Amino acid sequence: MGGRSFAKDSLSVYGTKLFLAVAALLSKSLVSRTMGPTGASLYATAVGSAILVNSFANLGINRALTVTYSAKKYDTKTFFGNALGSLIFTSIISMIALYLLFLGNGADRYGWDALTLALLCVPFMLTTEFGNGVFLATGYMRGFNGSQIQRYIGFLVTLVVCLILLPHFGIKNDEPMVTGAFLVGSICGALSPIIRLRPDAWTLPRFDPAVQRDFLVTGAQFAITMFILQLSYRLDVQLLNVLAKDPHIDVGIYDNGVTLVETLWQIPTAVGTVLIAKSVHANSEQEAVDRACKVMRTVLPLVAMGAVVLAIIAPAVVWVFYGSRFMPSVDATRLLLPGIVMGSIYKVLGADLAARGKPLYAAWAYGVAVVLNVALNFYLIPRYGFRGAAVASSISYSVGSLLYLGIYVKNHNVRLVDAVVPRASDFAPITRKLNKLIKRR
Repeated sequence: MGGRSFAKDSLSVYGTKLFLAVAALLSKSLVSRTMGPTGASLYATAVGSAILVNSFANLGINRALTVTYSAKKYDTKTFFGNALGSLIFTSIISMIALYLLFLGNGADRYGWDALTLALLCVPFMLTTEFGNGVFLATGYMRGFNGSQIQRYIGFLVTLVVCLILLPHFGIKNDEPMVTGAFLVGSICGALSPIIRLRPDAWTLPRFDPAVQRDFLVTGAQFAITMFILQLSYRLDVQLLNVLAKDPHIDVGIYDNGVTLVETLWQIPTAVGTVLIAKSVHANSEQEAVDRACKVMRTVLPLVAMGAVVLAIIAPAVVWVFYGSRFMPSVDATRLLLPGIVMGSIYKVLGADLAARGKPLYAAWAYGVAVVLNVALNFYLIPRYGFRGAAVASSISYSVGSLLYLGIYVKNHNVRLVDAVVPRASDFAPITRKLNKLIKRR
């Protein structure tokens, strides 16, 4: 649990997250360049909707598994049998919910050929999430990283085959190829927990009332929180589909900007993932809080500096990855950046509280942010299109994070400066590493 282990795990997860960010960027680039704004809008609608629905319909069991498994409340057969039973149940619930969402938003525009393939992704996405819950509980970061990497490699390779190679043989690329590639990627990601957990988890599904109740009670808190967070992050795409004058264009342009700015979240997401594993096993609450605040003081300035760089190079990045048709994505990128920087606060501190079984604080903070987001979108999108959606997101991210920061410092008697103002000692390990490298040269 020492700093050295934390740093090593953080670098491992960060490397994975960075790979995922680049893979997501390349995927968006392929779709945008080969299929134009309509294909990019389908990608945003189908994939974004699947993520949004899963965040709630899985009932938070993935995080509940982390907390329950690490507490060692049940024997292996009981735990994994009931986890498998929950996986089956939540897969059915998620698929029904996603079908209803597509029925009201997307079916008439993109067709069921493409959207049905997105529906089929659900059980595989949930398998990955459930497996990752166990990986985090055991601190098995290799398994956690493997599921993410396999998913995106499968997705990216299938996109290359479908959108670039097959057209050379006279096979036209169309919308189902995009969601079909996402399905292949979801299957590849699910193979990680299936293979790595098999010796311990190979059992028949069970539905023991006491265990399922424990999963549901713990998971409900995470489900509510994750759904509200995903609404905050993904609702703009849904509202653009409804409120924008030309959603076929605006959704793709906006979502490409989102993909760019979310690359900056790879640092706080990586350390947040490791914080979950560490805070679950912390010797005391104070130890967990001190670690989280130190990480926050280090991460926030790094993300802020990255935002400045991205704002400057955005035109070149958009042109290289998306092409000239998507240059308006530069505006979306720059307008989203302030909210992305502020959103890093939750990415770190939220991981600490979630690991200690207190996710509902985020639901309160971001519940306010969602209401604000909706109100701003209804006012701004009809007037300013995707730019209005970007402004609404940036403001709501910032408000949600500031509220959450206030809740965190108040509940732990932490001074605000101790949570966010960097100290020279925070960067000492990095400085020592750099000095060693310089001396070797």
